[in-house]
Amino acid sequence: MQKGLLTSNKLEANKNTIFSLMVVLFVIVLFKTAWVSDDAAITLRTVLNFINGYGPVFNVGERVQAYTHPLWFLIISVLSLVIGNVFYATLLCSFVFSIIAIYLLLFQICKSFGWGLVASVVLLLSKSFIDYSTSGLENPLSFVLLATMVLVIINERFSQELKHLILVLIGSLMFLTRPDLVLFIIPPILYSCWLIRSPKKIIWFALPGIIVLASWISFSLVYYGFPLPNTAYAKLGMGIHSGELILQGFWYYLDSLSGDPITLAFIVFTGVICLSNKDKITLQLLVGILLYLLYILKIGGDFMSGRFFAVIVFACAILLVLQPRINSHSAYVIVGLFLMVGVISNHDEIFTDSKYHDSEIKKTGIANERGFYFKDRGLISGTRTRYLDLPPWVYKGSKHSSRKVKHRCGRLGYKSIYDGPNIHYIDSCALADPLLARLPAKYKKNWRIGHFVRVLPLRYVESIKSKQNLLSDKSLAEYYGRLLNVVSGELLTSQRFIDIIALNTGQLDHLIDNKTYLSKPVSHVKDIKQLDRKVFQGTLWDAPGNLILEKGVPLVIEAASTDFLGKQLQFSTDHNDSYMIRLLENERVIWSHLVKPNSERRGLIYHIVEIPNEPLISSANSISITAVSGDGRYSLGHLKVIGN
Repeated sequence: MQKGLLTSNKLEANKNTIFSLMVVLFVIVLFKTAWVSDDAAITLRTVLNFINGYGPVFNVGERVQAYTHPLWFLIISVLSLVIGNVFYATLLCSFVFSIIAIYLLLFQICKSFGWGLVASVVLLLSKSFIDYSTSGLENPLSFVLLATMVLVIINERFSQELKHLILVLIGSLMFLTRPDLVLFIIPPILYSCWLIRSPKKIIWFALPGIIVLASWISFSLVYYGFPLPNTAYAKLGMGIHSGELILQGFWYYLDSLSGDPITLAFIVFTGVICLSNKDKITLQLLVGILLYLLYILKIGGDFMSGRFFAVIVFACAILLVLQPRINSHSAYVIVGLFLMVGVISNHDEIFTDSKYHDSEIKKTGIANERGFYFKDRGLISGTRTRYLDLPPWVYKGSKHSSRKVKHRCGRLGYKSIYDGPNIHYIDSCALADPLLARLPAKYKKNWRIGHFVRVLPLRYVESIKSKQNLLSDKSLAEYYGRLLNVVSGELLTSQRFIDIIALNTGQLDHLIDNKTYLSKPVSHVKDIKQLDRKVFQGTLWDAPGNLILEKGVPLVIEAASTDFLGKQLQFSTDHNDSYMIRLLENERVIWSHLVKPNSERRGLIYHIVEIPNEPLISSANSISITAVSGDGRYSLGHLKVIGN
């Protein structure tokens, strides 16, 4: 008994040395696993525009906030100006803030060597934590803000009023780092308000934080025209039922449990340990963690495996090291158990080499994002010049010149960076596009989280190219005209501020026909005359007005009064798919024709098919069109019967 106590005391005395070695180990692991994600590259394109004098915008000449983390964006921008390379600045920011967070955890917050050892070992083994301690996203700054929040809460030298002041200020910085982070600090701020109890003091000492947050929102409203990032409006307008999102959130949990079991195991373990210690600080932190866990469920998680659990596992590490001391032998047993979980799960973060690669996108839409990009975009992988081969960041356009335009959904960041500032990118997922963010997401039965594609309105590409409002949809054109004035017009005009108010208060929402842009698959048309319309060859497959089809599901078109005998069918379908056309008498097939794909053209293509001059044809009273095979993007543009 005495010997065990002496050993424990000796280890406590050498705590700083052992924790210093753990910090060194973190530095090595972070260096080996460092990478920059494609989502981060979206921010970096904005940084490049900003530091080169084109404003904090994604596309030159279009004021859109395509990033969710203003504070992180500003830090990277300043460091990029100093270093001269946006990628190295991002990686350096990630390193510095992640190591600061680990230092604060082990040397400033930790009360017990045993729990500190457990927490540091788990963080080293947590794929979620290690992957997003770099990546170029805001997680490292989030870790530091969480640790700082706890340091303020546990500091007994601060008066309650001073604590309240600093907590509200940190809460504002959290919002500017990532808005959902405020879920962690809401319980401490509410508890602080309860302790102060004086409304006057609560407001007075909250003023510095309120001023910081209000300053940014005011700038955003004046400059961008909207108080929130464009990504927020894109996600608010997805049109996905909350039940589907919650189910996807469960899949996100299961994905983490499958690929990174130590993270969720540690979260549960911490909750169990801390529930027995019902002190006020523990309860505040537990409530914040629970709120964030519920938030993950509500939003459906993310397509990046483990991304949202990184900040939770660090919050749990903080919570654990605040608990009463345990003896070193118990700590060794717990560390051993977590090491076993790490080995059994075939975890490879510490042993990552330059060949590390995992490009699988699971049926749930979730992917190992670092595995997807590390081979080409990791610090220790890729070519020697991978961060030095940026194009010259010089915009050559003018107010009256036409733009070069590309559009895509997914993998937008790197593509847009290496195409340079002279290419205007239309983000079909709407994260960086002001108009598409306000349209509903295109209906897709098997949607992928984080990739909600929008239908491009007719002549939208031409509008962007010519810098004019050429939209065919007259109501949407009116809406777009007002939006265009906000994001591209003169900054300080009375009409622009009128448009800002109108857009933010929903006064123009009636101009958007949501049903048109949902593009849901249809299975029945009551009258063939509805499809007799003018369609140009080459029109996008999902352009408004086209009928979206599902593979294997017939579209039945009523044509009871139509004479098919000896006539021709003229119709347009997407170019690279096969379709089965049938004439029906009620439900009986009396004639069929297979339309094959055409690889020589793109978009909608015309077909003219001869209908046999046979007596049986005269009994046909409907047509069915079925998508047979292709790329999963099936549509019918128009259909009519022609001939004498």
